[in-house]
Amino acid sequence: MTRRPLLLHSLREFSSLILPCLDAVEPERVVEIGGEAGLFTRELCEWARERGATVSCIEPAPLPEHHQLAETHGLQVVAGKSPNALEGLPPFDVYLVDGDHNYHVVAAEIRRAFADAESPLVIAHDVAWPCARRDQYYDPSDVPDDARHEFSYDGGASPDHRELVDGGFRGNGAFAYAITEGGPRNGVRTAIEDFAAEHGGLEFLRVPCIFGLGFVFRSDAPWGDRVREIVGPFDESDLLARLERNRLDLYLRFLDPLTSVEVAPPDRGLIASLQRQVEELEVEVARLRLEAAERAV
Repeated sequence: MTRRPLLLHSLREFSSLILPCLDAVEPERVVEIGGEAGLFTRELCEWARERGATVSCIEPAPLPEHHQLAETHGLQVVAGKSPNALEGLPPFDVYLVDGDHNYHVVAAEIRRAFADAESPLVIAHDVAWPCARRDQYYDPSDVPDDARHEFSYDGGASPDHRELVDGGFRGNGAFAYAITEGGPRNGVRTAIEDFAAEHGGLEFLRVPCIFGLGFVFRSDAPWGDRVREIVGPFDESDLLARLERNRLDLYLRFLDPLTSVEVAPPDRGLIASLQRQVEELEVEVARLRLEAAERAV
């Protein structure tokens, strides 16, 4: 049985939105920027094989899963970092952007997408907290000095603080965060909104949960109405935003053992009640086992 992560984070969780949008676009070529563990890459490859499309995956450190998909499903594996890895590749009809979650990289990826194709669909992850308005750097040296914010590997992001805090949501050395949230040229959502403001005729739909998923396309795209029909009910949903905040609060307060976020004292009455319920259930289970044993005689 596959174990589910305590904190959902993968593009795979959005399959029910992404794959119908791909059906609407009918792309010949799809690129996934950031392949992670390859779980969603496999779903993309399965989708593409049934429709005669091709999938490329740009990943700095491809895993055996990616190489296996190259053999079994024709996945084009591009070992490298985006946006440089896009150089020399032909245009794509759909760009799935889930690599480095910072303004400099995402802005370059979107510029490339819309320069390459007349009417691509760009689907970008991490357009909600914490990377919507705060840069994240897997390798800060990949971003030029004049485009990089002051950063820290040690501090964590908290929904209630612009500055990094002790504890909070953090990478434990795997990535760094910009020390301050907000301001110019900071974050994934900011990169998309700035690009859209500079280039008229673009639409940006945002699903504000599981770190946020954005759909960027030209308003006059021939498949635009169908994408609006699929994504529109979730666009800037207040309910989804509140559920997202709730799951992040629960993670930071109760599931992350290293967090410094203050936890409310336990409700001893509730604990005692739950213990009684457990004991009653144990008694009931014992009774049912005894009855089953007697019937078997």
